[in-house]
Amino acid sequence: MHALLACCGAEIPSAKASFRQLARYHYTHAVAGLRNNLNDGLLQDRWVVVLLTIMMLCIYERSKPSGSSGVETHLAGAARLIQLVSRSYTVRLQGTGIEPAMQHLVRESFIFHVTTSLPFHDEDFYNGEIEAALALAEEAISQHFGSRYFAHLDSPVLGFPPQLFRCIYTVYRLYRVSDRAQIDPEIWQRMDGSLCQWDERIMATMEGLADITSSGPRLYILGCRILLRRMSPSGLPALSLSLLVQEGMEIVGRLQPAQDYYADYYCWPFLVLGMNLGRTPDRDLLMRQVEAFGAATNNGTMRRLGDMLRIYWEGH
Repeated sequence: MHALLACCGAEIPSAKASFRQLARYHYTHAVAGLRNNLNDGLLQDRWVVVLLTIMMLCIYERSKPSGSSGVETHLAGAARLIQLVSRSYTVRLQGTGIEPAMQHLVRESFIFHVTTSLPFHDEDFYNGEIEAALALAEEAISQHFGSRYFAHLDSPVLGFPPQLFRCIYTVYRLYRVSDRAQIDPEIWQRMDGSLCQWDERIMATMEGLADITSSGPRLYILGCRILLRRMSPSGLPALSLSLLVQEGMEIVGRLQPAQDYYADYYCWPFLVLGMNLGRTPDRDLLMRQVEAFGAATNNGTMRRLGDMLRIYWEGH
């Protein structure tokens, strides 16, 4: 409860310092309670609550406009816990009831935060523990996402198959090292083919989806394809970068920050688009949306994104 109240206080769209102070109070008590649960020897019975608390503390840390190493700390701790649970405990994800639902929720939350916070960490943060835990979380919940449907409105966090988020994670990790080593053409073609398949799946199901439901994954797919285009090996065909950026900006222009609360969902693709905008009107449109999301949700990552884009544009 303390972790939840900390998140609420941190993201109330108000400039009053009292809300921040109250959020900090609850955060401190949540951390103390988390330590007690980790040390009392009853982790097997409480690991879902512990992991859910860690994810909420991660949300609190992501709300800080100046960034926080606490995000990395909490994700690393969650990764170790997921690995421990997978090795040592009996996990029941099938069936109905609170326990399977909560186990599903915490894994989706971990996948979401690992993927959507990628550009806001140090380059060397994502180590083997994160990679292993991401794969374990994906494997554990994949059966819930049948191949017949692309959008899963009963999914508590992701809304779409975890394999899509795994693909997003992989592309961005490749991009982060592409300035030091050229991507292998076979890997590039495999990732490009995978993204094209995701694109086809979402386009095939868009008629039954509200535009706001499909906007997030479409922007992520476009963001990944833009990054792939930027690191395309010579001699391989690729869709025009300008066409991809234009398609992304059309989606950005239709977003309604006052109605769509999930600002964290858009930070990653907004950054990718912003790095590839040259026209002032496009930059102005993107910045208006960034600022609108920041005002509507008090989202620290979105506010930090605005600063990152301004600095990037000054040098380009």
